[in-house]
Amino acid sequence: MEKMKKLFNEMLESGLESQIRETAKEGKIINWDNATIVPVMGFIPDITKKVFIAGAYLLGQNEDGEAQLLCIEPHEDNLPNGVMEWAQNMMLMEGIVDEESICELLLDFQMAVVATDFEFQNAEETGWNQIFEDILQRKRSTNRRALSKIAEMGQIRDALKEMLSMFLGDLAEGIDNWAENLGMGKSIYVSMNDPIDESNGFSEEFNGEWS
Repeated sequence: MEKMKKLFNEMLESGLESQIRETAKEGKIINWDNATIVPVMGFIPDITKKVFIAGAYLLGQNEDGEAQLLCIEPHEDNLPNGVMEWAQNMMLMEGIVDEESICELLLDFQMAVVATDFEFQNAEETGWNQIFEDILQRKRSTNRRALSKIAEMGQIRDALKEMLSMFLGDLAEGIDNWAENLGMGKSIYVSMNDPIDESNGFSEEFNGEWS
């Protein structure tokens, strides 16, 4: 686990993170600066001897809070031998004319997983080979379908945090008013504005490649 996770973190630090976030910013992804970035681990039986980093997804949202996923992949020179040939054969077999994302192809054919801490922990306990065996036998998900839900949950989480902050702010103001008026014979009113009043609305504000 530690080796592959460390390698991915090193890739992020060496320019991958800044590149994918800049691309996200240009693509109008509103949370480009703090969206979660997760790696895609690939393994092709009989072709790659071990698991490799096939790319990464930035789990963003657009202005409407809908999932906006951005995938970035390594230059083909940085992929293990045989991967590009495998991809070309798969595209030919599927009748795909335009160049297809390596990550998407691997995920389509159950030869990749979007790796969370759970997968890295499992890899440490059982090894990556077991994880990919489970994926091929459909005992384990590639996690691709969960990406949009996770990205959208980020928007919901931010909204809840902002709503809670607004609520606590109104409550604190009401308590201050109550303290100032206590014992002075004045009527006491605790102001609690609707935390989801539209007038206070919440903040709203592609495929890439690293070489």
